[in-house]
Amino acid sequence: MTMFSKGEFNTKIKSLYKIYDTDGSGEIERDELRNFLRSGILGLCKILSIPVPYENEIATFAYMCFRQMDVDFSGTIDYNEFEDWIRNSDEIQDFLLKYTGQQTMDRAKKRYNELLK
Repeated sequence: MTMFSKGEFNTKIKSLYKIYDTDGSGEIERDELRNFLRSGILGLCKILSIPVPYENEIATFAYMCFRQMDVDFSGTIDYNEFEDWIRNSDEIQDFLLKYTGQQTMDRAKKRYNELLK
């Protein structure tokens, strides 16, 4: 809901990070990410009246996201890794544009250049 609300993009990323960091440690652990994604996926499926994926599919998706974010292989995701992933993931940016009407300027430039090609 954070990303769908009005407000500045940077503020939304910071708020979202704090939500994911459920234990307040300042880092997102793998279980925190999996639990949060699971809740979000289940909620979206309910709202959209679509079938819920199997638990192992959700866990696999969460693991894939975690691997993409944890660029320093520390086993946790710090804020900079999280922010970089949100800003640089084409899939996330396309999702945000489709459902929130927002994207980063870098992604807008990239989309524009792709259109020119």
